Amino acid sequence: MKKYSDLVNRQFKINLKKNILIIIGIMTSVLLLISVTYVGNFINEFNIERTKYSRGDYEVILKDLNIYEVEKVKNNIKVEKCGIYNVEKSMDIKIEDTKKKLEIYSGDYTIMNELFESTLKIIEGRMPNRKNEIALTLSAKDELKKRIGDTLNISESEYIITGFYKDDEYNVRHTLTGLIYLDIDTAIEKNNAVITMKNKKSIIEDIKEIVELLDKDENDWDVKENIKYNNMLLESYGIRISNGMMVVNSEKLYMFFIYLIICILTIVFIYGSLNGYLQERIHEISILRCIGATKNKIRYLLIKEWSILSIISLIVGIILGNILAWLIINIVFIKVIGINSYGVGFRIYYDVILSTIIFSLFNMAIAMILLIIRGVDRAPIEGTKVNNLKITYINKKKSKVIRFLFGYEGEIAYRNICANRRSFLIITISLTIILLMINSFTAFYLLNLKQYEYELNSFYDIHSTYFSETSYDYLLEDVLNKRDNYKKEFDDLKMIDDIFMNINLNSTITIEGVTINPELTKYYAINNSIENIAEEYKVKFNQASILIYDKASLNKIIPNINSVTGNNIDIQDFNENGFVVVNTGFNNPKAVFKENPKEEVKLYLNENNKSPIYSKFLGCINSDKLISGNRFGYYNRLTIIVNDEFYYKNKDIMDSLSSISSDINTSINIKKNINRNTAISTIKEIINKNGGYYIEEKQTSESYKNTVDASATLIYTMLFLVVCIGSINIINTRYINIISRKKELGTFLAIGIRKDKFRNMIILEGIVQWFISCTMGIVLSLIAFKIISIAFSYSVGQIYNIPNLIILMGALILLLVNLLSSFLPYTKLKKLEINELIRNKE
Repeated sequence: MKKYSDLVNRQFKINLKKNILIIIGIMTSVLLLISVTYVGNFINEFNIERTKYSRGDYEVILKDLNIYEVEKVKNNIKVEKCGIYNVEKSMDIKIEDTKKKLEIYSGDYTIMNELFESTLKIIEGRMPNRKNEIALTLSAKDELKKRIGDTLNISESEYIITGFYKDDEYNVRHTLTGLIYLDIDTAIEKNNAVITMKNKKSIIEDIKEIVELLDKDENDWDVKENIKYNNMLLESYGIRISNGMMVVNSEKLYMFFIYLIICILTIVFIYGSLNGYLQERIHEISILRCIGATKNKIRYLLIKEWSILSIISLIVGIILGNILAWLIINIVFIKVIGINSYGVGFRIYYDVILSTIIFSLFNMAIAMILLIIRGVDRAPIEGTKVNNLKITYINKKKSKVIRFLFGYEGEIAYRNICANRRSFLIITISLTIILLMINSFTAFYLLNLKQYEYELNSFYDIHSTYFSETSYDYLLEDVLNKRDNYKKEFDDLKMIDDIFMNINLNSTITIEGVTINPELTKYYAINNSIENIAEEYKVKFNQASILIYDKASLNKIIPNINSVTGNNIDIQDFNENGFVVVNTGFNNPKAVFKENPKEEVKLYLNENNKSPIYSKFLGCINSDKLISGNRFGYYNRLTIIVNDEFYYKNKDIMDSLSSISSDINTSINIKKNINRNTAISTIKEIINKNGGYYIEEKQTSESYKNTVDASATLIYTMLFLVVCIGSINIINTRYINIISRKKELGTFLAIGIRKDKFRNMIILEGIVQWFISCTMGIVLSLIAFKIISIAFSYSVGQIYNIPNLIILMGALILLLVNLLSSFLPYTKLKKLEINELIRNKE
């Protein structure tokens, strides 16, 4: 050996397998950090593009600006794009017997072709580019019976129709829109400026600065009314608006905790690799010190060796992290699952790579400093001791639990694994984190899947709603007649397999003869929606819904009603002023009233109405048994179900309800033996004509299922990497620990103890370590999952538990890792003879 640096090359050749194991441990930590951050960035960009597609590519609208103020905004250096639009005309029109609004907007080139290009997507023809041209929403084509090239007379103006753009499904039920070209030279006094800012991180501050430059008088220009933020897009940017102030985005906070966990994992795994490396090298370092090597020379060797291992791990980890992220995004998400990515795909995030390099190098530098301190400042003679352990490290404490479960041999195994406290902590923390993440993330995914299955069971092909304000008929009897007419119109199509309809009325309800379930007030915040009136057995609900089911709908749900009397319920019971109450909560429904309430009760359907309805309380039903019931059964709102006869028997009281807001809800399943696309298109035309809006529930569920599948891919990819990294870290640490005990094995063999006895002892040590980690991991999993379920539950009353199968699966994975980490080093030791085991150098 000519120089000390030759030891580095020799060390890499001799300990090639161990060094590869260390490289894999650090590399997979970097890979996890890169891939998860890439996927997180992809999801964020996907949300941004999806919002732009559905809501428009703008961040704020400033209303009521004159033309000079608009020019100031356009010329502001912080503004990226600025378009102008105005509301030219708004009028009521009548299509057959349905009232709708016709709203005509004017917009410049930027509005039509840049900021709202996706929301104003042309289906037929083109956008207007002259003052006397107009484009209409697609539903106006049939409702107004117009074609491209026809003229449309509005007030005293005449326009030529140039095209039709896609409908706004949430607005088409009561409004038809049109768009004409806005000439900036003839703009009116009050204009609306639609703005996109250059700096996405300071949107709120920049907008406030622009408003100040416009010298707006707050008395004349209402800031709240005239500044309209695109809240959905800003939330995708990580900004949430609340009363004009920025607040923390909960999704960003959630992602922060995920990244924090990953960073902690990276630190733990890098430190674990360092610990294993140091244990392997400490004997050689001590010998070098004994033969005269200075501390500086040792530092040089350690820095060079660790730097080579770190750089190789970092480079390989970054490359493989990019490859894995590409596979997840472009192959799994887009091609296999079929997510509409809105043009977003895999791309290299140089800022992520840079931050990963800085973070990893920082941790590796800290690890290197610890390596030098522990390796150089140690007395040379210490490193040549058996097992390289100080006598003060040996655990003399008894564990009654371990002794009770595993006997005295288990207690000895416990003392052995606790002898090296650093290794014990590293292995315990790694195993606990693995089990914690397996249990928590898998159970969280199963909850999403359960929610999807719950909603899928209540989904129909099309769900539609009609609001009473879209009709000239406001009497409830007229609404009932309209419901029957709509149903007949659908039945006449001969395309419908099932059709269920109900009318939803909002009112206050006071019930005399019942007592509120104490769980609703003991555990849940009622928000003053439920009041226990001073009189006994009398409860007032300030928020309540009355669902009037038709006969077919009642027959559908009657088998799922839990009768208070235990007798079967039929239509006749409803005809006798009977009603059913919907239980609160979804996954864990609670009864609204105490058990065995009185069957005969009094209903007061208006707080100002002193006349009661003498009714029969028939029973309860869970919301998931209703027809499209995911909108009912909330914990602070009472929902009761009655039939048409209930209305006719109590017509005067029902018609006197203060609320005239009554919705007609329709759930439709299409026959399987007909063309689905044709049927849906025909049904949509009828819904639009009657002033309703619709949702393709099953199609929506497919989109939601894609989201669930995407989250599962991300979760299980991360879990797989965490298990791999943790396993490598644990195997590496235990491998070196057990190998360093070869003199112990040699001594046992010399005094007559068989190798299989030593093998059983090593396996028992792994089992004891597994038991300790499992206990900690399961407890922490239950706590963490309880927090997750509370934070992400959308309705009070849900109780989530980690399935026993998931806990068992996680425990078995940990057991497998422990057994593997015990067998690998033992297979090497058992091949050695006594003299080879006792010898100082392999």
